[in-house]
Amino acid sequence: MTLVRLTDPDVIAAFYRPNLAAHLYEVGDLDDAFRSRTDYWALVDGAGAVQQAALLYTASPELTILVATTEAGWRGLMRELLTALAPALPDRVYMHVNADVAPVLMTDGGYGAEPHGTHLKMALTDPDRAWTAAETADTLRLGPEDAGEVSGLYAAAYSGGWFDPALLGTGLYFGARSRENGGPLLSVAGVHVASDRWGVAAIGNVATRPEARGRGLARAVCAALCRDLIGRGVRHVGLNVRTDNAAAVACYRGLGFAPVAEYEEIMLTRPAS
Repeated sequence: MTLVRLTDPDVIAAFYRPNLAAHLYEVGDLDDAFRSRTDYWALVDGAGAVQQAALLYTASPELTILVATTEAGWRGLMRELLTALAPALPDRVYMHVNADVAPVLMTDGGYGAEPHGTHLKMALTDPDRAWTAAETADTLRLGPEDAGEVSGLYAAAYSGGWFDPALLGTGLYFGARSRENGGPLLSVAGVHVASDRWGVAAIGNVATRPEARGRGLARAVCAALCRDLIGRGVRHVGLNVRTDNAAAVACYRGLGFAPVAEYEEIMLTRPAS
């Protein structure tokens, strides 16, 4: 097997297509809006066929994300890929990985690990629920002009999350305000990646101010977002959520999402030499 950097989007998409619901980030990042920040690394056989692949996304100068999840029968190849890739990785990387694959970067890459929990990948398997599970009349589409207010909401309600204000330019962020005229923004849902070309989207950055929780606002803004994605022809919608966030898992199940995979999120840091 040989480690190579993949550049042909059709080859990358073809590798992930058999289990697309579990690989929406990898395919969504092929879109032009995200492609410049993304590298794809693969193991190829002697004939040049891709046997395993992983995504390396530069979210910011301070944050690199490695998405290296795979199906049960392919874990050995993922371990082989990560062993080969380890020397090229930065000293700090946030990884999405299967639990039985994660240790390879501690042994072969010299990283220390800070666990960030077990997560579910969920896919929208019953899209009709987006029209029946919540009332969306009070939701509104958010744009770049709302960046300051959205960032303020995340600071209050989602301090551990990652948000790039440029994502508001997708038009795929929805919010709910206080019913009072001009009231504050109380809840937001948006996307981490979305691609009309590839027909995929990964919902993320879902947050509600602590004082407004329990009122169904997160369900309403997520429903509005799902309706919009479905209406524009996005066929595969998914999201990631911590397994111990029972309220969020129940909300997404109510909107028609179902689990398709489980993985770990881990911050890896090489000790200073």
